[in-house]
Amino acid sequence: MQVLSIIGTVENSKFVPNSKEYFKRAFESYEGKIIELSLKVWHKKRTTPQNSYYWGVVIELIKNYINDLGNDFDSDTIHELLRSLFLKKTKEIVNKESGEVKTIEFIQSTTKLSTIEFETYLESCKRYAAETFELYIPDADRT
Repeated sequence: MQVLSIIGTVENSKFVPNSKEYFKRAFESYEGKIIELSLKVWHKKRTTPQNSYYWGVVIELIKNYINDLGNDFDSDTIHELLRSLFLKKTKEIVNKESGEVKTIEFIQSTTKLSTIEFETYLESCKRYAAETFELYIPDADRT
């Protein structure tokens, strides 16, 4: 099943798509069909410069520091370490018949983070490097 995502704003209780032409073409393909429409607040996902800084500076500096101590860690391992420290979440699974509730843990993907959430994650990673390894990670170049 294809999921369609259309971004727009709500003005005076009406949806105003960013691209009216795309909106019109998209709905034409559903003509005569019963559809389900879901709404959520849109958040801008992490940016390419944020991601480049994360992998090229934050991950690289921590990896190099750890490997200089005689280890052999790759970038993905450092990424998984940082995710496990700062992006651990829990969800409840409810058995509707018995009422039993189980809590599960999972690690959130960085690809799902908004720009603000990713910035907070970056700051946590930098603070961890400073406190754990006395490793200074420079701020991203904002020019």
